[in-house]
Amino acid sequence: MLQNTIKQKFLYSHLGWKYPETIHVGRLSLEGVMLSKSKMRRKIAEGYEVYDDLRFGTLSALRRRGIVPETIHEIIKSVGINPVDARISYANLAAINRKIIDPKAPRYMLVIEPIEITIYNAPKEHKIGIIRHPTTKVREEYVLHGPEIHVYISHRDLNMLVNKKMIRLMDLANVEYRGVKYKDGTLVVETTFIDNDLETARKKGLSIIQWVPKNDYILIEILKPEDDKIISEYGYVERAIESIEHGSIVQFYRYGFVRIEKTVKGIQAIYAHS
Repeated sequence: MLQNTIKQKFLYSHLGWKYPETIHVGRLSLEGVMLSKSKMRRKIAEGYEVYDDLRFGTLSALRRRGIVPETIHEIIKSVGINPVDARISYANLAAINRKIIDPKAPRYMLVIEPIEITIYNAPKEHKIGIIRHPTTKVREEYVLHGPEIHVYISHRDLNMLVNKKMIRLMDLANVEYRGVKYKDGTLVVETTFIDNDLETARKKGLSIIQWVPKNDYILIEILKPEDDKIISEYGYVERAIESIEHGSIVQFYRYGFVRIEKTVKGIQAIYAHS
């Protein structure tokens, strides 16, 4: 602190010593996370995890949230050496991180609060490919068998389907809404297979939503820090994600980037940003 420097210079002068060159660097703060070490210690005593708790602003906590080292380097270089304190928002940090991880992060389909959809009049053998990354064009192949195909979509997309009557399931099919029914006490949405032509979907202005096969998915828990809480969202994700290594960063279509953590209970992910 500058005030301490004044005191030190007085002492050095009094003793006849040569005062060394000093450089004052302001504090770099990140909004939305806890940076005070004394507060962290109190929170850990109250039951928080250790210093990689998602609500902390430590390097280990940011790493768990999918913030890569290159992002930290870029932030420090952009702020520079400045005697004035600087504050950056998590949104700015996320924007830099997104540019770095987007070219490498593979894409997967995820549905939150799954709702079953039945697609009638589908081809007997329907082969499709889900793009893992737009630059590499690598695809995950699926073979779904008609005339009835059963998949899950996110509950939040149900109103879109009901209101617009037609929708495109990503790379799977353009479908038309028929109605709903209850099967064993569970809501099932009924649709009709129209075609799988992307140009048709574009001409009709169909919204595109993600899905997962009914009989080939894995349960996933996603942790999201919000203020002083960590909330959990549960959903179904493509089973292919099981091959992803612990610590990898992936993108879920229409959801955002997450960092994968494998636990004894299965797949857990930490939400990074959109």
